Amino acid sequence: MSKRKSIDKAQGHLSKVEKERRKVQELDIVRPQGLDRNLRNWWAKAIEEFGHVLTGEDATALLAYCEARAAKDKVAAEIVAAEFRGRAGYQRLEVRPTAEAQAAPDNAPVPPVEAPVHTLAAFLADAEATRASFAQRRIDDVTVTLDTTGQPYTWPADDFAARARAYALAGKDDTAHMGEWMRKACARFLSDLETGASRGLWFDPAAGRAICEFAERYCGIRLMEWQVFALCNIYGWKRVLGQRRFTESLISTGKKNGKTRLAAVIALWGLLADGEKHPDCFSVATKKDQARIVFRDAKRAVGDHPELAAHIKRWSGSLMIGNDEGEFVPLASEENSLDGLRPSTIVMDEVAFWDDRLTFDKLAKGVVSRPQPLIFEITTAGNKPRCFAQQKFDIGEKILNGIIADDTTFVAIFSVDRDDDHLHNEECWYKSNPSLGVTLQAEHLRKTRDEVLVDATGLPAWVQYHCNRWAERDLAEQGTISIARWEELARLDLIGAKDPMDAYAKFVPCNKGKHVWVGLDLGKVNDMTAIVVLWRNGYLKPHVRNAIGNVTTWADEVDMRFLLVGYFMPEQGIDEKAKHWGVPLHTWIKEGWIKTFPGDMIDDLDVEKELRLLAQNLTVYSLGFDKWQAETICGRLHSEKVVECFAVPQIPSVLTTPSREFKNDIKRGTVVHFGNPVLRWNIENVVLAEDDHGGIKPRKVNGDDNRKIDGVSATINAYSRMLAAPASINPKVFSI
Repeated sequence: MSKRKSIDKAQGHLSKVEKERRKVQELDIVRPQGLDRNLRNWWAKAIEEFGHVLTGEDATALLAYCEARAAKDKVAAEIVAAEFRGRAGYQRLEVRPTAEAQAAPDNAPVPPVEAPVHTLAAFLADAEATRASFAQRRIDDVTVTLDTTGQPYTWPADDFAARARAYALAGKDDTAHMGEWMRKACARFLSDLETGASRGLWFDPAAGRAICEFAERYCGIRLMEWQVFALCNIYGWKRVLGQRRFTESLISTGKKNGKTRLAAVIALWGLLADGEKHPDCFSVATKKDQARIVFRDAKRAVGDHPELAAHIKRWSGSLMIGNDEGEFVPLASEENSLDGLRPSTIVMDEVAFWDDRLTFDKLAKGVVSRPQPLIFEITTAGNKPRCFAQQKFDIGEKILNGIIADDTTFVAIFSVDRDDDHLHNEECWYKSNPSLGVTLQAEHLRKTRDEVLVDATGLPAWVQYHCNRWAERDLAEQGTISIARWEELARLDLIGAKDPMDAYAKFVPCNKGKHVWVGLDLGKVNDMTAIVVLWRNGYLKPHVRNAIGNVTTWADEVDMRFLLVGYFMPEQGIDEKAKHWGVPLHTWIKEGWIKTFPGDMIDDLDVEKELRLLAQNLTVYSLGFDKWQAETICGRLHSEKVVECFAVPQIPSVLTTPSREFKNDIKRGTVVHFGNPVLRWNIENVVLAEDDHGGIKPRKVNGDDNRKIDGVSATINAYSRMLAAPASINPKVFSI
């Protein structure tokens, strides 16, 4: 008889485990005969944990659980265990005799048994069970999964997932404390909660809860709301088979806001609890000393918690689990040993200081064999123009703006807005410093700010480190047109469209008979060709027609300009252009925003064919073009009376008036573009500022040839011809 059982019987009572064993016996759950020793051991352990919630019909399921555990099939075992743990009254029993109980006399009162402690081993088992039960908890057309109890999730206020949603709800419209990119990150999360299931995405509150509990319970970090939001996003979103949705994450804040500590949590979770077989986790930076900062924080967390220390071996250059079953190692990008690695979790520290993307590409290609890898990038803004990190920021901003449709990358960029008075308005400091008052004190920022007000040479560092903005880009020239204002003019609501292509499909048939003005900007090799169609006003619904197709009641005419753009490129060189321009050309081509032609340059005949087709389908009043390269095409169209073509000299004296009219339409809100993403990129790149003589000619920001403005140039050409036309034009008589 065991020492424990002897003590219990000597005290005249049964242990909880013994009571549960007897309860199981009373339910006629009989252990099958002929089981080997390993299966008998697993049977005993299962009775200890689940006996108090079993019924007489559970013998088969209990045996299946034991066989799965004996075969080390964790997934199959946890599916059964999750069902048992989800039953009412389940509680993991972990009762041990105290020294006082062993020494107590026979007639001493029995002390109450303390509540069981949730050990790390039990926590990891629960995390595995949560993963294993995802398929049972997922409902096809409902984005939020059932909770681990099997019941619908009700967003209890103190739960981590509910805190993440509350953060998003409060932040999406908080212009005082949230910068533009974080407001959009919050809006993205809320929108995904509404539409995720339709795109094959599900949000699992239990998964978000698990990583947050791990951070607080075992890593010694008291999570702030922005960290809860980030963790619940990265780990809560799942795909149909339960893999993580986000395989890459970019988080950027000002200095000293707790990014490194959060990265240490990510690394330890990847090492212990991510469900990877033989996990390989790396912290990577430009220098080994920088890479060791995240590693040092993770190592300290292990040392500070006895249970972590029991699970993870600490060495001078690595953290290891089991007998070389997985490890966490710091690496420097300068090392030659990056090829051939198979990372499951990569923490990339301060990527703003990486010279190029070579290290990123070497490591990223190694994750492809992992079922759900994570590349976790943290940084403060940098100061090198057109560097790898700035390109990552640009891509992140395009994801949040909806220009790039990427459901695999989480983006959280905490920065002050460009028009914030960050030297005088202290409230906006929260935008770039979400941990202000916790890991970073306002007094420190005030001292630094006061020094900048006296010595302006410190302004670039202030903008970079504390406003989290790219100083070189921020203090340099920007595009003239506010992107926020431009996005407001998509106005899909006017025509009841679900997306820009749907708007095009609905608008064009309603307005075929109205006069349009066409603008052409021809680029043969290094630029795009853009053809713009401009309506002076338009209809938003079809006319009422009789049985033979004649109009009986005209729809109401809307006094706004409507702008549609088509783009054309040669097929060859798309990859190289996409890389240099930093935009998703392949996506835009696939979605139909750019049409490609064979070869390495645009053929005049292909463009001419497009213009002839346009003239056949629409009522073109006239076409404006830049004489450079397009004179032959337009001369032929004009001479054959396909369409009247007029050269628009690309000089300020000619372009100023149409440029001002275009800017005024944007300011007044009287131009609608339906949200063409390529045109939005062009708008971001264009400067329509007056020169010293008051003239305007569209030009690229900073003269950067990678920032294309072809759609804007074609728009100004179309505006030039529209403004030259009479205010009142008799419509053609037509039947469609």
